[in-house]
Amino acid sequence: VGYRIERGANRPAIWKKAGSEWKAIALPHERVSVAGRALDINDSGEICGYVDLLGFEQPNRAPCVWIPNESGGYQEGKILPVPENAIGGCAIAINSGATVVGYYDDSKDRSIACYWARIGSDFQFFDLETAGVALIFGRVGNELIWTVLKALLRPAEFSESVTREV
Repeated sequence: VGYRIERGANRPAIWKKAGSEWKAIALPHERVSVAGRALDINDSGEICGYVDLLGFEQPNRAPCVWIPNESGGYQEGKILPVPENAIGGCAIAINSGATVVGYYDDSKDRSIACYWARIGSDFQFFDLETAGVALIFGRVGNELIWTVLKALLRPAEFSESVTREV
């Protein structure tokens, strides 16, 4: 997964082998998006990343997922929900259960770790209420475990792992 350059912008793409060569295949995106990147793919072929949206004065990066369709392609990217005070966000990783981790930027331009859980065909937003970027997410029994990268915020505290019972 990654991107390809199209009309001078990064466009989300998946790379597939065609014979002896790798070919970038653009992922379908919102008509209002001007750029983006695919960042992770799970075993089911579900992809997460971000798209940059047109028409906003504030930073306009939106977390996004692409779900495979029956014909072997992908549905149009689905923008993931973020809080009303968010000015941007990014979906960093997706696991086999379609739980997506990442961050949103709040109105004070701070990155706040979060995750999205797939419920049916939709994704529900959950705020981890800690500054940083959620990178890894898992479940051990009835406990949620995640790792939050904080290097950009507090170099002395590179990351922390958090456990919360559910």
